Amino acid sequence: MKREKESALLVRISEIMAQKGFELSKTALQQMVFIFQDFYSVILNYTFRLFTYGPYSIELIDDLDFLFSRDMLRVEYCQGPEHFGSKILPGDRYREAFIPCEDFLSRNNSNIRNLIDLLGKYSARELELLGTIIYLEKNEPASDISLIEKIQIIKPYFTESEISCAEKELGKIRPESSY
Repeated sequence: MKREKESALLVRISEIMAQKGFELSKTALQQMVFIFQDFYSVILNYTFRLFTYGPYSIELIDDLDFLFSRDMLRVEYCQGPEHFGSKILPGDRYREAFIPCEDFLSRNNSNIRNLIDLLGKYSARELELLGTIIYLEKNEPASDISLIEKIQIIKPYFTESEISCAEKELGKIRPESSY
């Protein structure tokens, strides 16, 4: 594995999400990893760009494909009634991803668990909005256009109220150290 700590992080997130009974889609996982980097200043070998469903990393998708092919992760397709789409779960060989990265995982275990406690209950759509807010705050220069207007330009399906509520929620859940 070329990105061992990143792969271990993906598997650990899926493991804890499954233990807690939370749904984890590919979109939600992209956003959680992006937000994890922001909240805890962890440097990962992922480059995120703003895309259709929020910050997106092609390298993360490559790692997911690798983990699926090695049965460290698996995908389950769901057609209701509680969940539609796909969800990521630990595969039969998921613990193998942890072996080369035990130090990384032990150093970050409390932050990973904290992230899931904070965000695990959110839908992929809600995580998309939170990730988009963080991305724009960090990557878009200040301008005369408000954050709400910027988001509505690129994601017109979010209402002003949703964006405002998400900004407030982010202010409540973001760790002090990530400002």
